[in-house]
Amino acid sequence: MKIFLLLILFVSINSAVAADMKIDLLDDTNISIATGSGYGVYYPIGNNICRINNHNRKSLGLRCKTELSMGAPHNLSMLQNGEVDFALVQSDWAKYGFYGITSPSQKIKVNNQLRFIMSLHDEDLMLLVRRDSNIKTIDQLKGSIISSGSVNSLQLQY
Repeated sequence: MKIFLLLILFVSINSAVAADMKIDLLDDTNISIATGSGYGVYYPIGNNICRINNHNRKSLGLRCKTELSMGAPHNLSMLQNGEVDFALVQSDWAKYGFYGITSPSQKIKVNNQLRFIMSLHDEDLMLLVRRDSNIKTIDQLKGSIISSGSVNSLQLQY
């Protein structure tokens, strides 16, 4: 199973020009990207996107900056609250951001104004179960709680 790291943005309905539906995303010369903690891959990826942009900022007319965060759920929250213009999230979190999700550990509001910009890389997902669980196929996970094991991670009832 592959999960893709995505760059998404929140499109404000108020910024759309109704006549031809052009989106004015850059109403000033600064853009910000919600990344992650300084320890994961989100932060260096966001910094490199901004570095490339800022190297060409005179011709692009944009200045880019990154914002540290606590990861994808926080990035979605920052995006919805207007604290950033773009967010780095995995494809599953982009889905939760668009459709919303409520679980014991997370609540993400529906936001059908999210838009996918690009896929940055894919990640393999490996599910491990205890040897004594007798689980041999993914279908046998039905009724189980699945967690990434990370602090503040999403736990899903399968």
